[in-house]
Amino acid sequence: MTPFRAIVFDFDLTLADTRQGVVECVNYALTGVGLPPAHPEAIIRTIGVTIEKSFPLWTEPHHADRLQEFLHLYREHSILVMQAMTTFYPSAPAVIRSLAHEQTPLGIVSSGRRQRIEATLHRAGLLECFKVIIGSEDVMDHKPDPTGLLEVVRRLGGLPPHTLYVGDSLVDAQTAQRANVPFAAVLSGETPKEAFAAHPTVGILGDVGELPALLQHLQQGQGGQP
Repeated sequence: MTPFRAIVFDFDLTLADTRQGVVECVNYALTGVGLPPAHPEAIIRTIGVTIEKSFPLWTEPHHADRLQEFLHLYREHSILVMQAMTTFYPSAPAVIRSLAHEQTPLGIVSSGRRQRIEATLHRAGLLECFKVIIGSEDVMDHKPDPTGLLEVVRRLGGLPPHTLYVGDSLVDAQTAQRANVPFAAVLSGETPKEAFAAHPTVGILGDVGELPALLQHLQQGQGGQP
């Protein structure tokens, strides 16, 4: 059992390692618009942030006129390669299936494209475990704006204080804080443990595989009451 009525996950670097695919797609699109490729570490550091906000970090600001062409090439290439280059963290499928089996409503809110996430989950046989998925194409204002997270909470039939958000980045932590949603950080991304100190968390986990133990601990701390 879980002390929360619903659980929402970030996707990239929380449930799945998308580093290789993102680097491939970004540099494919950069060279496609006549710009030099970015260093892989510079790209990886921006995973979880929208492409529109990340683009100036990979290029000089005066190349903003090439953003739309870049987006077209990126999305076109991601359809071809992202699924094959995305790997779920080893413990993630079992955790997802276990929570779904317990009938815990599950959702995803991501700065990535929903269609890509749905296709990746479908390939892994996990899509039916999630009741709601919101991606970058579904909201005008992206994380850390809480709009997407609050919409997932609403559609899961829960309330913010009784929903847990699990993510790997400071953007996720800020989103949860703005939405008044409890937050559990995972260290499977690029954010070190000490960086989460400035944000409220119910736990900091090595990866999502440690989530069941955290939920059990929190449940016991509440005397077994959800």
